[in-house]
Amino acid sequence: PTFFPYTEPSLEAVAYVERLGKWIELCGMGVFRPEVTLPAGVKNPVLAWGGGLERLIMLAYNVEEIRFLYKNSLSWLRGVSYARPKY
Repeated sequence: PTFFPYTEPSLEAVAYVERLGKWIELCGMGVFRPEVTLPAGVKNPVLAWGGGLERLIMLAYNVEEIRFLYKNSLSWLRGVSYARPKY
């Protein structure tokens, strides 16, 4: 179990990254609390989830700061060699 302010119960999926020597969060999930859904007129339980796609990209391309992915650095994008999937 973990804590997210808008869901209860809450869970997160984590993975240990050996080269970093630490655990990283991959995604979070939970059931929205009634205080969140009732003002919108929703009375049924609503599942919330969010994937950490940015974190996977950080690992694949050795990006150390997540904010870097949102800076739109053309020089970095031009220098990235993208992996091609093998079918």
